[in-house]
Amino acid sequence: MKIRQYFIFLLILLALLLTLAIFPQLVPSELKNFTFRLPKIDTIGHFISFFLLTWVAHSLIKVPLVISVITLIFYAACTEIGQYYLGFRSADWFDFLADATGVISFLLIKLTYLKYVSLKKPTIKVTMK
Repeated sequence: MKIRQYFIFLLILLALLLTLAIFPQLVPSELKNFTFRLPKIDTIGHFISFFLLTWVAHSLIKVPLVISVITLIFYAACTEIGQYYLGFRSADWFDFLADATGVISFLLIKLTYLKYVSLKKPTIKVTMK
């Protein structure tokens, strides 16, 4: 049941983004102007995409959290190194930091959530008489 909820959420998010990409006139011009005036919109995109990629890898594909974090940080480093050697792309240290920060942010949020859930569970004390 939980996987179905994630899948439906991702489908709705994808449909919304696809709709906005096909019909850009639906996005208010004030929002477009504000968004593209941001100096590091690319870095923000890296953070969000790796946060979501970690979420998908851990929650939908069921890869253990530690393996997801290590693998995705390694993947982020490899993509930036690969871009360094491509003629039409450029590697950026801040993009790698944004990727790693997105992965680590998911890790911290997930660990905080797990700690919160474990604190809310009632403990049963067994006493011997």
